[in-house]
Amino acid sequence: MVRVVVRNLPEAQRTVQGLIGNLGPGGVRLEFFNNLGLAVLRWVDVNFRTGGSLVGGWKPLRPLTIFGRRKGSNVPLSNTGMLRNSFTYRATENSVTVGTASRVSEYHQFGTAPYVILPKR
Repeated sequence: MVRVVVRNLPEAQRTVQGLIGNLGPGGVRLEFFNNLGLAVLRWVDVNFRTGGSLVGGWKPLRPLTIFGRRKGSNVPLSNTGMLRNSFTYRATENSVTVGTASRVSEYHQFGTAPYVILPKR
C-alpha cells in the first residue's frame, strides 16, 4: 500500500494519492515518483532563488546579518548555498522522500535555544 504524506498541503496530498491510484505496479510508478522528486527539487530551487516567494516570502534580513554575510547578499538562506544544495530525494516504487539532512534547515524552520556567538578570528 502506498501512503502519501505531503506536510501542510492536504490538497496536494489528495491529488498525488489520486494519481497513484491510476498507476499500475512496477516501473511506471518508480518513474512517477522519480519525476515527482525532481519536480519538488525544482520547486525548492525556485523558492530559494526567489526568497521564498512560493510560500509567501521570507522575512527580510536584519542589517547586521547582511553586513556579516560573505557576499553582502540580502537574500535569506543563500549566503553559501550549502542549505539549498543539500536537498535530495529518494524514490521507490511506493514513495518519494524529499528533504535535507542539514541541521541548518531545522534551525531556520524552528529556531534554536539561546547560544553565544563568538567573533571569527
